[in-house]
Amino acid sequence: STVQVDYAVIATGMYSAPPNVPEYPGASEFVASGGAIIHSSKYTDGALAEGKRVLVVGGAKSAIDITIDSATRGESARSTLVFRHAHWGTPRLLAWFLPFQYVFLSRLGQLLVSLKQGAYPAGGPRWIDTLKALPILGWIVSGVMALAFRLAEELIALQLGHYGEWRPSLPVVRDFYGYGHVLSPQFRQLRARKQFDTVRGEVVRLAKGVAIIKADPVRGCFSRGSYSKLAEEVAIPCELIVCATGFRKTYDYLPKAELAALDVQEDGVYLYRHIFPPAVPDLAFCGAEIATITNIMTHAIHAEYIARVVARELALPTREQMQREVDTVREWKRSWMPKTASRAALVLLHQTHYHDQLLIDLGMPWSRKGNPLAVAFMP
Repeated sequence: STVQVDYAVIATGMYSAPPNVPEYPGASEFVASGGAIIHSSKYTDGALAEGKRVLVVGGAKSAIDITIDSATRGESARSTLVFRHAHWGTPRLLAWFLPFQYVFLSRLGQLLVSLKQGAYPAGGPRWIDTLKALPILGWIVSGVMALAFRLAEELIALQLGHYGEWRPSLPVVRDFYGYGHVLSPQFRQLRARKQFDTVRGEVVRLAKGVAIIKADPVRGCFSRGSYSKLAEEVAIPCELIVCATGFRKTYDYLPKAELAALDVQEDGVYLYRHIFPPAVPDLAFCGAEIATITNIMTHAIHAEYIARVVARELALPTREQMQREVDTVREWKRSWMPKTASRAALVLLHQTHYHDQLLIDLGMPWSRKGNPLAVAFMP
């Protein structure tokens, strides 16, 4: 059926599209012999791993959570985590005492990130970029920030065991903008007790009862002994493969003209304020093309913003003005963030300055606390 509307709001969330499951050569033979291949979104009951040899593919949030769960499913359970790249975890307590939200969700913490990577183009303090552009002072600030974040990396590495093949190749802030996660303390504990194996490499094919892994020739692996000396390829016995390999996004629900005007890129859809496509009037995305640290708060602000636009209480800039901002944000993100399918949506550690701009647009005060110290240091 067809429904005629004056305005459409897409509020499907970031990860509503079909799961991304790799097509491995030999998968049919593996399944025919009794094996199973599922996406991480289907791992809803730990009983799936009871007494089984489980291979988890991936290196971020879901992969780590499922490795922890499947590794504790009885003495006969055996888990192996296969990942191509290691990623920085975020301790719940930084330096073993400071709750992470006091750094990642405070204005001071986000100011430090901005001094390191630059101000968010659509709402960040412009004086930061002016300061960094100064010949001598800018060089000093950049040097101090580089040292501070390197020390932070070493502290996180000490807390979470980021050494050897588990040492990320990207600096902590850049890596966080592609793969950031709060790492469960169980991961390091179980790893120290050698309750699961880990291989830094890639699944190249499957066969009857096994997955063939091409190991990273430099990083190798850590394990409880089974694969401590890897050849170029190693066969890992498994009965269940869990692919924690993310999701694909689709915009096929849009008519062809609107889909073309949306201008979907390899790294996502770039929107004005992460809400409005400049070339598609009467269409908005509420929380569907944005990733911050506190998503539910962002989505609430989006809903208020869209409601005021629809009610004609808030006027958007011209299409040309919106497109200029979109182009600026896209250029800034591509200048330093890792290339991922969701890069266009990432705000993350710059969220406070982004929220400030939304509130300013709405005519509301961006400072939500009465005490200046609380404004600077509190989450």
